[in-house]
Amino acid sequence: MEDYFAAHETARWILVGLLVAGTAWTTLRLLVIRGVDVAETPGAYAVNRESDAAHLAMSTAMLLMLTTSVAHSLWTAVFLVFAVACIGPLTVHLIRCRRTGPTRNIDGIAASGYHLVAAAAMAYSTLGHRGHGAHHMEGTAAQSLPIPFIGYLMTALFALDALVVVVLATTMPAPATRNPLHSHRIGVFPHFAMDVAMASMLAAALLG
Repeated sequence: MEDYFAAHETARWILVGLLVAGTAWTTLRLLVIRGVDVAETPGAYAVNRESDAAHLAMSTAMLLMLTTSVAHSLWTAVFLVFAVACIGPLTVHLIRCRRTGPTRNIDGIAASGYHLVAAAAMAYSTLGHRGHGAHHMEGTAAQSLPIPFIGYLMTALFALDALVVVVLATTMPAPATRNPLHSHRIGVFPHFAMDVAMASMLAAALLG
């Protein structure tokens, strides 16, 4: 991945810009909106504090991965911890689903499941690297990702998901509120930024 972005600095900084914008917007929502969930669309795209927190953690980690020089083994551990952490909320939503039915819990199940897959995919993207961080280190050899089919599948999945987010955001009815922090059209932007960054970083890991 570092070799690819070393040769394509423009792509790196476009992703950095997307992730900075996504983390800034998510942080603003978490600080300003307290106890308010916006669920104008269902499933993994529901905007709520749980999803905001997951987007903030994942996007911040990817942002640091793109801009700092840290051993990839550390990032593997970080994303695996994120994946394990997602199991807790997912389990809670599944238990609630059994007790109260899927109607109230489907959003939480979809979102937690998505974040679990995203964290696992990013952990996978670090497995094909030796050396450190965002820049290639002389004397270190790149290593191919294990089972590349998984990488291509995940890249396609996140690219498709980003497209779905754009379609939903542009076709859904105009929000009833004038407060942009409550608008789902803008609220899904961190999800979109994460999708684009993950698809691009996975592709870079496969190509680099």
